[in-house]
Parts: sequence; C-alpha cells; structure tokens
Amino acid sequence: MKSNIKTLGSFLIIILIIVSLAGCSNNLFEGSSSKSNPPASSTSTKSSQTSSSAYAAASSGTSINSDRSESSYTTTEGPSTTSTSEDNSSGSDEIKDTGDTNDLSTQRYYFQLGITSFEENKYVEAQYYLEKIKSKYFIMADYINFYISKSMLMQKKYDLAAEGYKNLIENYPQSIFTQKAQIELADSYYLKEDFVKAREQYKLFSTKFSSSELISYALFQEGVCNEKSGNNQDAYNIYKKIYLEYPISEYAASSFDNLARLSEENGFPVFEPSISELYLRAEKLFSIYYYDTALKDLNKIIESNDVSSKYPEIYSKALFKTGMSYFNMNGYENARKYLELCYDQFPSGEYADDCLYYLGRCLTNLNSYDEAISTYKKLLEKFPQSNYGDDSLYRCGRISYIADDWQNAAFYFQRLIDEYPDGDKLSDGYWELGWIQYRL
Repeated sequence: MKSNIKTLGSFLIIILIIVSLAGCSNNLFEGSSSKSNPPASSTSTKSSQTSSSAYAAASSGTSINSDRSESSYTTTEGPSTTSTSEDNSSGSDEIKDTGDTNDLSTQRYYFQLGITSFEENKYVEAQYYLEKIKSKYFIMADYINFYISKSMLMQKKYDLAAEGYKNLIENYPQSIFTQKAQIELADSYYLKEDFVKAREQYKLFSTKFSSSELISYALFQEGVCNEKSGNNQDAYNIYKKIYLEYPISEYAASSFDNLARLSEENGFPVFEPSISELYLRAEKLFSIYYYDTALKDLNKIIESNDVSSKYPEIYSKALFKTGMSYFNMNGYENARKYLELCYDQFPSGEYADDCLYYLGRCLTNLNSYDEAISTYKKLLEKFPQSNYGDDSLYRCGRISYIADDWQNAAFYFQRLIDEYPDGDKLSDGYWELGWIQYRL
C-alpha cells in the first residue's frame, strides 16, 4: 500500500514539473517575442514631435501654416495620463459633480470634462469647464492654466491666450508646460500679426531653451518675423544659421530657399557656404550618423580648387571623415581609398594613426589579411603611443589565429600582455593566449 502511495506521489510530482516547465516555456517564448520588436528610433520620434508641434511654421519666407495648431502639443505629456495618476493617488474617491467646486471630487470631474472637450476640439466648452476650477484645483493649476490659454488660442483670442501663457511662465517656472507656453506665447503674437513682439519671444525661447527640439522652429519663425518687420539682413543671417547648424531640421531646406529668395529680391550676395562653413555642417551631420548627407558636403570640400593648399587642416579632416563615412556604411573599398589618401598626404597629421588603424580594419573586411597585419605593424612602429596600439596587436593575433598560424598569434597576444598591462584588451589577450596553449 505504501509503495502504491509513493508511486502515485511520484507520478503527481512529475505531472506538476511538466506543467511548470510548459508554463516557463511559454514565458520564454513570450520574452523572445517582445525582444524581437525594437523601439522606434529616437531620430524618428524627435522628427515627428517637431513637425507636429509647430503651428506658425512657414514653408517659405513669410507664409504661415496655422492649420497645424490643433495637433500641437496635445499628444505628448497630455493631461489624461497625469489626471489618471492623480486619480489613483486619491484612493477610491468617486469622480462626480457634488455641486460644490470646493469639493475635490467635483474639481476632478470638471477637470476631466475640460480635457475631454479640449481633445475633441471643443475649445469653448473646455475653457468653460476649466475656468470653473481654475482658482480652486491647486494641484493641477499649471495644467489648467495651460489648457485654458491653449483653448483661447484655438478660438483666436490671441490677447487672452498671451496673458494666460505669461501668467503660467511667471507663476509656474518649473512646470512641464513652461517651454510650450513660451513658444505658444510667441505664436499667439505671430498669429495676431504683432511681429515685433513675436520676434522677441521666439528669440527669448532660443535663449532659454537652446537644446529644445523646437529650437530650429523658433529660429525660423524669428527669421520670418524679421522679414515681416523689414529686417531682411537679420532674417538672412538667421536662415543661414539654420541651414548650417541644424542641417537635418525640417526648416533647413526652407531656409536655403529663403536665402536664395532674399538674394534675388534684396540684392544680397548669393549664399555660397565657405569651406569652413561646409565642414561645420558636414561635421554635424557626421556626428548624428547622417553619413550620406555628410558626404555631399565633404565631397564639395575635397573637390574645391586649391583646397589642399589654402585649407590643409580642413582638407585632411574632410578626407578622414569621408573615409570614415564610407567605413560606417560598410563601403570598405571607398573607405580604404580616402583613408590611404589622408595618410599619404598627411603622414604626421592629426588623424595619421586613426587612418592606419581603420585602414587595417578595412583591409581585414576586404580579406586582405597580410596587408592588414602590415598596416597594424606600421601603426605600432610609427605611433608607439597611439591609443590603438593594444587593439592593433589584438587584431594581428586574431588574424593569425583564424589562419591557424598559432605561433604568430601567440607572439602578438604575448606582446599585447607585456606592452599594455593596463590596456582594455589585456583580459582578451590572456584568454586568446590560453586557448592557443591549450590547443598546442
């Protein structure tokens, strides 16, 4: 009898283990599935937020696209999420109209009605509901102030909207809406066609929020206001700044067109970026991984007459950045061409050891292993203090190891250990050398 009980118990335990494993298996598959869907890139997100936020943006010189205003700022940092968070923090209080606006439940009730009306583009209703609790619902005061101001802006009550935005900026400087209030204050003056005040506010925004996603929009609008106020030279300078310093902005192309138009209409010199300005723009594009676009400006520099003699420093940088642009796009043949050219013309220049190191990597990717090792050895000989020294030895060792030349591989890994005891490749060198000794 005891034997049967033990057998039954064991059988039940096995069933439980199988069920448990099945559950774990499902969880593992679910985890794998979630990892296969990466988040959207930050560049795309920023681009979409920027284009949805500007409602006075001009596609050319002095025109305005006010239709975009309704979608502005309503999809990010919206009140619904914050309202829900605030609701949850208050426990199980019911949201309802008790008839007393001093009651928290009534305040929350009107707040939700106001936000819902705003999201449905019912701006008069939104303003009505939010005004009822404006002086009472203190915990959400900056939200209420912002959405009342925004509702009035959408009703084309520009003076009242401006007053509301100024009140928010002054009384709630730490609010998440301060930046939005500042740009929309400028927009309210613009839409009222008070271009002098609008220009001042756009300029103030650029000063206060220099790292904002909306900086190129604020600058562009400042340029438009300058044109409308007759300050064409200031407008010209601002458009030039946008084109050179914000090359991936949606306003860069429009700024370039405006420069051409101002030159034609007002006798300004035709805009031709200087060599140094072209390199500044290309460097910005390179730093944010827009290699294709950077190559266009870099090629203009390289192909310019007498650039190597007049601007040797910029020329060497342009050659190196061109090679690295191709390298980062896996165009190893072109990368090799420009890195060799850069090293040959500037063998002791700022990027000499960089050229040799990445040239070695290009040759490795092109299966020219002997040339790659020779290039790494040249780097070690010419630039013994280079930061690429330990990595060059490591790569020589790996190339030899893969070719089953274990004796040379061991030699390079041992040099790595002896010559770079504080290098970040030390542990890799020990590991590789250990495997070779094990196999030998």
